[in-house]
Parts: sequence; C-alpha cells; structure tokens
Amino acid sequence: MKRRGAPGRAELVPTATEGTAGALPIEIGAGGVSVPVDQATLLTDLRALVHAARQRLAGAANATHTHLCLQVGRRLLRDNLRAGRAAYGQQILATLSQELTAEFGAGFDYSSLTRMARFAEWMTDEQVFTALSTQLSWSHFVVLLPVKDPLARDFYAEMCRVERWDAARCGRRSAACCTSARPSRRSPRRSSRSSSASCARVR
Repeated sequence: MKRRGAPGRAELVPTATEGTAGALPIEIGAGGVSVPVDQATLLTDLRALVHAARQRLAGAANATHTHLCLQVGRRLLRDNLRAGRAAYGQQILATLSQELTAEFGAGFDYSSLTRMARFAEWMTDEQVFTALSTQLSWSHFVVLLPVKDPLARDFYAEMCRVERWDAARCGRRSAACCTSARPSRRSPRRSSRSSSASCARVR
C-alpha cells in the first residue's frame, strides 16, 4: 500500500501487486477515485486492434501489388511484347526480366512478366478489376489465367469474390470444372449450388 493525498488526510491506495488479481488501479475523475483495470480485457482489445490494422495493411498491399502487375502488363502490351508472338519479343522479355529481377528481386522473372501481360489482356474492364482486386489476391488471378474460356474465367473470378474462396480452392475448382461444363450466365449466387454439386469431389 502507499499513501496519497494532502498531509493529515492521506489515504491508502493499493499498489500494482495488491487488490484484484490481474488488475491495476487507475485514477479517474477530479476526486481521485481508483478503479481496477481488467488487464485481460485490455490485452484482448489491443490485440484485436493490431490484427485489424495488419489485415487492412495486407489488403492494401495486395491491391497495390495486383494493380502494379496490371500496369506492367499493359505497358508490355503497348510494345507488343506478349510472350510467344515473336522471337524478338521473347528476347526483350528475357532481358527485361533479368534487369528487373536484379534490381527488385523475385516476382519479375520471365514467367511472371508473361503472366502480367496475359492478365492485362484479360482485365480490360476497370470497374471489374477494381471490384475483384479488393478481395482477390494476385495468386487468385494467377491460377485463373490458364482458363482459356473467357466466360469461365470471369465466372470463377466472381465466385472467388462472392464465396471467398482462397487461391488453392479457386485453382482446384476452375481446373476440375472447366473441363466438364461451361458455366451458365446466371449470377454466381444462383449458380453456386449447381457448381458445387458438379465439383463435389473436389476438395
């Protein structure tokens, strides 16, 4: 215990090791009233704030990275450097990938640049891109790029957004289902039941 207050009117106040277990006193109000602090609740609240902030940062970083990939792909398409169109284009892409990888590290190798160009060919609608990029990671788009049918690719991208599939599940569903049936033009919510039924064995 420790003393507090004016001379002759001191009152005993619990120290940090006294009083309610797991709680510390805190003075509030003009009267200097001490009330216990629930440390467990405080820690839980602080942890929730940290986790929420980290999730927002991760989402913002992912959206920024996906937007960068789209911009890089569009810039490559401006010079007709899509892989496979010409030996000259492939040579330029190989040189660019070496230079970018040396300067910025992984993520800009030859295969990555070709995926970015294909992504730019796919994602021509800015509103669609904005809606998808806020919830889908770059990994989602990468696993959907091999889907040749544009309707199927758009369908599964929207299914990922609506049903919140992770990239691995998205890849399994699109790979297994696109070969068996062409998705209907119904909304993903209406089609999710039939799509799930046809891919029930895909886990």
